[in-house]
Amino acid sequence: MFRPALLAIPLAVAVCTSAGIAFASDSPARHERAAVAAAPPAGTLQIVLRQQSFRLVDLPPKRSGDGPPSPGDESITAYRVLDASGAKRLGRAHFVCTSLDRRGEHEQCAGTIALPDGQLATQGDADNVAVVGGSGAYAGARGTALGQDHPDSVDVTVHFLP
Repeated sequence: MFRPALLAIPLAVAVCTSAGIAFASDSPARHERAAVAAAPPAGTLQIVLRQQSFRLVDLPPKRSGDGPPSPGDESITAYRVLDASGAKRLGRAHFVCTSLDRRGEHEQCAGTIALPDGQLATQGDADNVAVVGGSGAYAGARGTALGQDHPDSVDVTVHFLP
């Protein structure tokens, strides 16, 4: 799906909520707003990621030339997040992936996708990306993310679970 050189995406972040403040008032309208804000997202979200920066942290043993990363090496990738058409910038995404084997075939990744109305947290490997939480409009989010690689971008579809 999205590999560092092929554009890696998986991410993980702790989920933050602040429901206690909403229930401090006796106002029914405030209770209704809190209930709406607490509902996790549903359906799908389509975005486009364009790589902004990439850095490989090569820990010992150092790789030779353009060889694959060794276990423990990390890639740090930043992306611009665009709407589904790729025309409007919506936010940013950051991912850290750790190599798990000597051939550079397996990695574990974590990061966040920051959007105008909140953040999504994901985690997994390049082929199996789980949405593990979020904040703001994405509080309580869970589901999967699938990507379609292109030469200069990745089309991402996030499928939220109910």
